[in-house]
Amino acid sequence: MSKLHSYMWFAIVVIYLLMPWDLHPSLLDDILVFGVYLIYVVRHMNKLKAAQHAYRHAKKQDRTQTRSSESFVDTDEPITLQNAYRILEVTPAASREEIRNSFRKRVAENHPDKVSHLSQALRERANELTSRINRAYNIVKKHKNM
Repeated sequence: MSKLHSYMWFAIVVIYLLMPWDLHPSLLDDILVFGVYLIYVVRHMNKLKAAQHAYRHAKKQDRTQTRSSESFVDTDEPITLQNAYRILEVTPAASREEIRNSFRKRVAENHPDKVSHLSQALRERANELTSRINRAYNIVKKHKNM
């Protein structure tokens, strides 16, 4: 709900609680109105907290993806064995299983099918990254005799 809508409900509740005429002579109706408004405020605050949490989480995911793709963005440099390990984000001491899992993870993150609905430039970039990951994996496979 908008802020104006929230302020409007707050004003109605305050006016109702302060006006000299009551719907019922006891304080029960005033307490009930205040309780309903309090529930409304708590629910609204929980929605705001959930939205803020989702926003922070999305920002964190975006930063993580940016960092992981920055590690092999330079497509001009040749793929040496050290670059291949860096592209796959594994160490030279990594096992075959770790290398394969990292390769699959990198391909899944940067596969062109994930951006097929976006612009041509993004599709081309995804193709470049995927082919670079594949070349790096082939270099590491040769070196490890996999």
